[in-house]
Amino acid sequence: MIPKDYPRPNMYRKSWRSLNGSWEFDFYDDPFVLSHKEKLSETLSRTIQVPFTYQTRLSGIESKEIHERVVYRKKIELTEAERDDRVLLHFAAVDFIAEVWIDEVRVGSHTGGYTPFYFDISPFFEDTHTVTLSLIVEDTPSPEQPRGKQAIAAPFACWYTAVSGIWQSVWLEFLPDIYISGVSGEQYADSGTAYFRLQISGPGKACRISAEVMFKGESVAKNEWNCHYPSTELHFDIPDLRKWSPENPNLYEVHFSLMRNDSVVDQVETYIAFRDIDVRTDGLYINQKRYFQKLVLMQGFWQESGYSAPDANSFDKDILLAKEMGFNGCRMHMKFEDPRFLYAADRLGFLVWGEAPSFYSFSEKSCSVFRKELTEILNRDKVHPSLVVWVIGNESWGIKDIGESERIRSWLNEIVELTRSIDPTRPIISNDGWEHLNSDIMTLHSYEHSEKSLRDDWERARRNERCGIHRRVFSLHAEDMLEFPWVLSEFGAVSFLGETNKIDHWGYGDTAENERAFFTLFRQLLKTAATLDGISGWCYTQFSDIEKEKNGLLFADRTPKIEPSLIKEILNS
Repeated sequence: MIPKDYPRPNMYRKSWRSLNGSWEFDFYDDPFVLSHKEKLSETLSRTIQVPFTYQTRLSGIESKEIHERVVYRKKIELTEAERDDRVLLHFAAVDFIAEVWIDEVRVGSHTGGYTPFYFDISPFFEDTHTVTLSLIVEDTPSPEQPRGKQAIAAPFACWYTAVSGIWQSVWLEFLPDIYISGVSGEQYADSGTAYFRLQISGPGKACRISAEVMFKGESVAKNEWNCHYPSTELHFDIPDLRKWSPENPNLYEVHFSLMRNDSVVDQVETYIAFRDIDVRTDGLYINQKRYFQKLVLMQGFWQESGYSAPDANSFDKDILLAKEMGFNGCRMHMKFEDPRFLYAADRLGFLVWGEAPSFYSFSEKSCSVFRKELTEILNRDKVHPSLVVWVIGNESWGIKDIGESERIRSWLNEIVELTRSIDPTRPIISNDGWEHLNSDIMTLHSYEHSEKSLRDDWERARRNERCGIHRRVFSLHAEDMLEFPWVLSEFGAVSFLGETNKIDHWGYGDTAENERAFFTLFRQLLKTAATLDGISGWCYTQFSDIEKEKNGLLFADRTPKIEPSLIKEILNS
């Protein structure tokens, strides 16, 4: 079983070491520093707990000030055995531009706040056991960066405290000279066939790949193939296939060994699942079974740690809480989440809408950065069976002139087709809640709290009249929109503060005075949503309170506002 704390669950290797924990740290605000190299020679005045950003309590700093650049430093000491291997330095996610140094040598840089990157730092250990790793991160309050729900300045309403710097794990990996550098593939539920492509780091003589597929500890298939550089292709036919579904989240472990003669030189483990997914006019189908999607809006923020999960069990806890309340999935809102969340969803049988964080300003720069990050995420996350929908944009954020601008519409069509070319297996929503263009699912956002107003909003959408909070045009391809499945993908948002009812807060509509009023309005909204004409699913806003936004079903510390069993009873009625 792949450990929950391993940062890259789709390709697990035992020979790794976490670099999370205490690092030297400082803000980098001096405009007179002539070069980053000069800054690296200075003493750093703070320490920080990686992977938590300086804005959070668990970082040990908890400063809400805006700093456009920060610097990290940590000594790395290897054992003699570790020095004999190749050493890869991995960063799971750093927001936004990261420049990496070893001692006084610039190793490289990476742009993008949500995607992983790595460097081979083996040469730096040829004559020493210890090096100094430094990281300089630039994160300006730019509307051209994919920010999602991160506020550009001070947090307000439903925009939250920004994230700067390292926010996912940092780790070392120790490898032989020739190793398995990547694993990709496809699985076909109709035939039970699994195809794989293993990337090999370099050519080698007398090398082969040995592979075995396991299900619940039992071997179900194994074989060997000659090794080819740069990639080796192989496949399995799985007997007595067990498909993945939310009720039965069946996962197969796959073990790969790179052999040279009779010796194993490298081993990696991944997992796969088999399931069909389809959308029809009446909704989402998994393995030919229709699923009414009962989703909850998740933001991926924690009270004490911001964007970063507090610990390795946090993803399991959130998903199990959502399932306890009766939800069968979530829309992960405006955030490419840590892959460990999708690993948890795969194991626990929880449906996920994967949604890109929007930029706020349409430009050549914002389009370029968005395309790069989306491409990398699609290739990383398309292997997860729990992920059932891709959402490209939300409420025309960053593309507000989509109705008037042919350039924006052309760009969005291009991004949708790019997504389809990388992952043709999942439905796509181009612009969730507002003007739809080239979408496979029609989605409406409505925070009307009365039954009549919510029904009127829904019917306006289905007639392609202006609807939703801002009365936006609903669809730019109205001629056939009733042939698609319809989802009320944001609604509800009943605010309830509990005993903290005097605090400054933000929410949609009225605030419930007490638990009973909260429960009554919630029940009415769910009853109305379930009976809307043509509805195939909904997504309730939202899972938990976050900062000033108090419309969660849970308080910010994940304490339930209502007994979860009562919510589940309503969802199942």
